[in-house]
Amino acid sequence: MNTDFRVSVDFSSNFKIKKLKKKLGADGVLSLFVLWSYAAKHRPEGVFYGMGTDDIELVAEWDGQEGVFVEALLELKLLKNDENDVRYLHGWNERNPWVTTVNDRQDRARFSRLAAVNRQAYDDLRARGIESISKSEYESLTSTKNKANNTELLAPSNDRQTTVNGSSNDRPTPSPSPTPNVNKNIPPHKPPQGGGCVGGEKNVPGFEPDEEESAPKADVSDQQPKAKPKPPPKASKTAKAVKPNTQAALKAEIAGYARSPDLQNALKDFCEMREKIRKPLTVRALQLIFEKLDELSAGDNLLKVQILEQSVMSSWQGVFPLKSRSPGAQPQHAGTLAQRNLATARRVLMKLEREKEQENGDSYAENQ
Repeated sequence: MNTDFRVSVDFSSNFKIKKLKKKLGADGVLSLFVLWSYAAKHRPEGVFYGMGTDDIELVAEWDGQEGVFVEALLELKLLKNDENDVRYLHGWNERNPWVTTVNDRQDRARFSRLAAVNRQAYDDLRARGIESISKSEYESLTSTKNKANNTELLAPSNDRQTTVNGSSNDRPTPSPSPTPNVNKNIPPHKPPQGGGCVGGEKNVPGFEPDEEESAPKADVSDQQPKAKPKPPPKASKTAKAVKPNTQAALKAEIAGYARSPDLQNALKDFCEMREKIRKPLTVRALQLIFEKLDELSAGDNLLKVQILEQSVMSSWQGVFPLKSRSPGAQPQHAGTLAQRNLATARRVLMKLEREKEQENGDSYAENQ
């Protein structure tokens, strides 16, 4: 769920905002801000499905004459109607791309967590090109009942509607404009015979093959007694389960969470620092670090890097808000070239120090 949204610094000088203030006064501008806040939290795609004029003015906390606020937004093209008469915020996707993709980020992070909980299902989906899963699919693949039989719960890729290129089934399909592009070539999912899909109404909540495909048809002319089907082979007791807290599992978590190379390197440095202080991270602990970073940075990747560097330099086990340089100093924020250069320089210095320590250790071993 989003906790903020972007507003241009030229907001007050915008021609449409000036006209809105002239029509409805300062209350109209305030209600527009409230409507944007509601959209960022509850309608991240900026589309007000099933909401009429009264509903929009209610969530915008408009106390003036009924219908005037929405009429003014439509007149100024701050609010528009699509071909199905569904109202949406004009230019919302272009001005708030981080807000509109919150569901996709959650699906990708959920898929990354699956690697530590159910590695077999994760590898199978990854091989099919799937990189995100919905909440209902995650719960089905990680439940105790379905965990051992996850290979039977996964439908073929051509029968399964995924969230790789579009929104999941448990969210409404967005309007053609101004929402993100959706891959319309994916056929709709058809529940197989004899079983239900994820979140379905039949028996086991998973994906099962059709009975016609999985069970061979018996020959009617054959008079021989039917042989009893062989039970499935039991899993070997000597097979070792994948350890969830290995370096490979932590790297998979980092790769699924961070898209920026700088943020990935900062997270690896933080994990390495925890190893040196003999407080190694578990997968669950790393996931909690991700949540804390999102809370402290509001989605700002450069600010996340600065927070991680602060913890690495101080050998802290967790992440904390950045310390101010002085009582009147401005808070650190992403967006300047100097800050990015400083972050890169810090990582290069740390890498050189590690290489020097390794060389000193090798030379000492040779002398001995």
